Amino acid sequence: MRIVETEPKVKGIIGGGVTNNIVALEKEKEKRIQEAEKQRKAEDEKHQEEYANQLKSFKEDNSQLEKYKNILIERPKDVLIRLFTFKPEGGKKSTILQQDSQGNWSKEVDSVKAITSNIAKVLTAEESSGYKAGDLVLLKYSDTLGMLKNPQWEHYEVSLRAQGVDAIPPEDVRKYIPAIEQSFSRYKFKWPGNYVMDQDDRITFCLPSLEIVGKI
Repeated sequence: MRIVETEPKVKGIIGGGVTNNIVALEKEKEKRIQEAEKQRKAEDEKHQEEYANQLKSFKEDNSQLEKYKNILIERPKDVLIRLFTFKPEGGKKSTILQQDSQGNWSKEVDSVKAITSNIAKVLTAEESSGYKAGDLVLLKYSDTLGMLKNPQWEHYEVSLRAQGVDAIPPEDVRKYIPAIEQSFSRYKFKWPGNYVMDQDDRITFCLPSLEIVGKI
């Protein structure tokens, strides 16, 4: 009788202890989630203020228009634009999507120093496009969203690991690039006076006006 009476009590104590541990762990998890969310909101508010200031400067600065005024675009309705890039102080953590040779996608978190937006300024345009130098325009957000691993850098890393192969550093040594540089690769524009593409060239595209959503 003693054994029968004692057994359920022991089980009850063990079961209660496990339940209490699970509850404590769930509360701790919820606390961490709330703290992370609070930190994210604080960072977003800080970045929003920085973003607004940098966008205002981008809108008001037309100094680059002089450089492109003699570029004559002849293909009907084509527009030469430069994207607005936001540069958060200290960088911003971002999820980078990567695709391997089998087509599988994976994620990697890295600090991004410049974030490409879907806002652009018209540098020059073909007359029938309906746009003129200085216009601010919008592209589809999905076209400008995200970062990808730089294919040139990936090939360089493979060469570094390969035996008997001289690894030659690529022209573009960035580890990650804005996704739009790949999706809009057919629209890339290099300033005629540049031997290789510089930082401004990488965010400059000559594209059909159909790719533009509208003016701001």
